[in-house]
Amino acid sequence: MVPPTKPAYELWFSTSSHNHPISFVTFSSSGELLASGDDDGRVFIWSLGSGQCFQELRCPKPVISCCWGDDKELFIGCGNGEIHFFEFSVSQNRYERNGRIATNESNQHVTGLSIHGNRLAACSGNVVHCFTIEPIGLNPMQSWVVDRVREMRSVHFLDRQTILSASLREGVCVLLDVADGNRPLWYRKLNHRIGESAVSPDCRFFVATDLAGSVKMYLVTPTGLRQFRTFSSPVDMARNCPFQVCFAEDQSLLVSGSGCGEVRIWNVQTGKKTVLMHGRPKLAPAEDNFQLTQAVGAYSTLDSHLLASACSENNKKYTVKIWKRAVALGTDCDRKALKTKSSCEVEDRPGLFLLGVVLVLSALFGALYLINPALYALYNKLLTVTRERGVYYMQGY
Repeated sequence: MVPPTKPAYELWFSTSSHNHPISFVTFSSSGELLASGDDDGRVFIWSLGSGQCFQELRCPKPVISCCWGDDKELFIGCGNGEIHFFEFSVSQNRYERNGRIATNESNQHVTGLSIHGNRLAACSGNVVHCFTIEPIGLNPMQSWVVDRVREMRSVHFLDRQTILSASLREGVCVLLDVADGNRPLWYRKLNHRIGESAVSPDCRFFVATDLAGSVKMYLVTPTGLRQFRTFSSPVDMARNCPFQVCFAEDQSLLVSGSGCGEVRIWNVQTGKKTVLMHGRPKLAPAEDNFQLTQAVGAYSTLDSHLLASACSENNKKYTVKIWKRAVALGTDCDRKALKTKSSCEVEDRPGLFLLGVVLVLSALFGALYLINPALYALYNKLLTVTRERGVYYMQGY
């Protein structure tokens, strides 16, 4: 096991405005706002620039899930099966409820939401829904009943036409075609249960917590999922919950919650783990130190890297904390490299070696043309092939 390293994120600000367990912390598309919601139906919208609450929204039931369209649209999934749609009013300088829609008649939680353009995907019970976002609200477009599962826990758009959804207890993942409401493109059962899940920004990877202290990473293929890597941490099984997980820093990091107040961060390439302590240091006896860090979120640009976490301390104190990256975490890459790559993997590619060979050959045989044109022609052919292979590897193929 790789030992934890010193955190490179520092606490930016925190709040204790919630009085009930917090279900989500979600950054807006610009990273200027953060939404946090709890079991009392309260949603706080935080201005990250000022560190103050911009507005409080109220829903009639516990809020379970959330996603932003842009900074002007906010969708909230509730515990009674309803999706509430809030839109920013410029004239009122506040978010106002633009509509609501019921996904089922049995008051099952809306456990997952995902947006792509003007389409919104949601899951409630064993049904996955797709809506179109209209000026007057949400219009039902398609729905799928997933066989042999009790609850679909999460839903993710891979592109405009395909939706990946995962169940909680059964460990089932399905890929759905928006144009076909009959059956999934594929139906796969993993060898573990799935707590919460996320999809990488480039939609190539799927990650899920397994309710046993690990985060498992899969490559998404046209025919299913192929396991790529596992990130493990010690866990008290009696306190295990479906901790949220997300990608950070242009998908070079994975972030998950815990049952002991930790925010766990893994470098995707090296597996190195970093721990941020959201709650108090571990106390004795252990039963007096239940600190559930269930909700996490991340937002990244070339200039700023933010994490958000929510923690319930012994079901008495509920806090949201925002963390800001102070130095590079688990990588020595120049941040400009993240414009085209998600990690330092380019440094390990054979393209650098091959291009170095080109320079050496140029230095040793540059004068061949003056000595023997035939040998120079052979050298030039070798140089061209070597250069092409070097560029080929450097481009990530």
